Amino acid sequence: MESFSAVKQTEIDERQRMEVWALAQKQFVKDIDLNDDVDPLIFEVLTSENSIPMIVVDEYDNIVSFNNIDPQRALLKDS
Repeated sequence: MESFSAVKQTEIDERQRMEVWALAQKQFVKDIDLNDDVDPLIFEVLTSENSIPMIVVDEYDNIVSFNNIDPQRALLKDS
């Protein structure tokens, strides 16, 4: 029972980290101006967390890049 609780807590923690990272990414893209400095908090969140699996797509859902995902799985298209 104790190991189940630890796994569940890890799952909750990972989800929270992913949500914070996603919010920082959204804010970064929204406010991007190459002449301005990046908000230090957003910069810290985006650069310190590098273990989150992610796939970046363009407006047409074409994969632009991916990180921490098996390349074969990342490049699979839904049928």
